[in-house]
This record gives sequence, C-alpha cells and structure tokens, in this order.
Amino acid sequence: MQIKSILNRVQLHSGFVYGPTQLVEKAARQFLEIEIRPRKSSRPVCSGCGLRGRGYDTLRVRRFEFVPLWNIPVFFLYRMRRVACPRCDIKVEKVPWAEGKNHLTTTYAWFLATWAKRLSWKQVSEAFQTTWDNVFRAVKMAVAYGLANRDLENVTALGIDEISAMLQIDIYFSHCISALWNELFLFFIWMHRRNIPVAPRRRQPPWSIRTGPTTIVQDQNEYIVENWMRWAVPSAPFAFSR
Repeated sequence: MQIKSILNRVQLHSGFVYGPTQLVEKAARQFLEIEIRPRKSSRPVCSGCGLRGRGYDTLRVRRFEFVPLWNIPVFFLYRMRRVACPRCDIKVEKVPWAEGKNHLTTTYAWFLATWAKRLSWKQVSEAFQTTWDNVFRAVKMAVAYGLANRDLENVTALGIDEISAMLQIDIYFSHCISALWNELFLFFIWMHRRNIPVAPRRRQPPWSIRTGPTTIVQDQNEYIVENWMRWAVPSAPFAFSR
C-alpha cells in the first residue's frame, strides 16, 4: 500500500488530492514531503466569510507539518490560492487541514497536545523532532477549544482555585490562605485538647487588623495566638478576625 492510499483513508480532504511523495534529506535529516493539489473543478473558499469564489492567483508553496511517519517528519506542500470574494475582496483561501497562518496541521496539533498530557513539552518536542514552540501552540489550541466548549451546567460547588481564578488572585496566595486556615483549625484542636484557659481581654472591633501576633475575636473573648504564623507560613503577617 502506498503512502498516498494511507492518507486517503485517514486524512481525506474534500476538494483536494494528494500528489507525488518524495523523501528528502537535508542536513543529515530525512523529511517526507507530500504535495497537495486542488481538484480541477473545485473553487477556493474565502477565509473571511467562508463563501466559495473564483480563483484570483496562486502564492508560493507553503509547508504544513503533519504527524511523523516512522519517526520521519512529514510535510504537506501546497500553493495557497487567493480568492476573488465578492464580499471580502481578495483573500487567501481557507484550507481544511490547518487554521489561519498556522504551519501545523490541525491533526498534528491535537497529536502533540495529547502527548503533552503524558510527557513534558520538552520531551514531546524531542521525541517527535519538532520545536518547543510547536508543542506550545498545540496545547494553546487545545486549551482554547476546551474553554470555548466547556459545560458548567453540572457544577454545584467551587473550590478555592476556582474562586481565585475568578477574582484573579495569584494561585500561590490562594494556596497560602488554604494552608493557613488548615493550620489554624489544627491549632484550636490542640488548644481544646490541652484545656488552655482563655484570658478575658478587652474586645476589639472585628475589622481591626494587627501586624503582630494573630488576633481572633470570638464573642466576648479574644484568643491570642503568639506567632503561630512563623511555623505555618514564614514571613506572612496576616490577621484573621471572626
């Protein structure tokens, strides 16, 4: 079976046919170049409005990177046509295997994004003989698609990460707040088991903030927790009021 027959089974594009295939060696590396040609009866699609129009002229050959075959990089070669669109004037045609000016095929971008979930981006780029930037673009495309097609109907609760994302709070700060509340809860459990008496002190307004020891106001009593923040999160002078 020829490579052209395999591509017609797994990557068939309406209005285009695969041309000659050749193995090229450059700088001690081998590349598989596959030419793509438009069908004689097909009309190019405008990239602006999506309507078909008559061809205006042809640009130079562009290379589109496809999924490697036997660890050999594969490139599609195609001469982009310009469309004389009655609505958008002269526009470059829209091709089904790539989006916009991206030189990665959509199939290859999803291929890299899938592997990026299992390996680091650097390992993916080295394994498939591509660049780190290509892996980044593939992941960016997958994330954009996920955000555009996400379904939040079944979401019933939000965690601290989601709240911090909505409020545009730094993720490290949100983790610090979560750790502080956990340590504070454990501290009161320890204080309850030790039966530490609570000294009555003058009550402070709940909006008061102190830069020294953490102050917690509860009913008529005030618990003074001396420098518990030092061993919870160093150099983080916060005050929690209740």
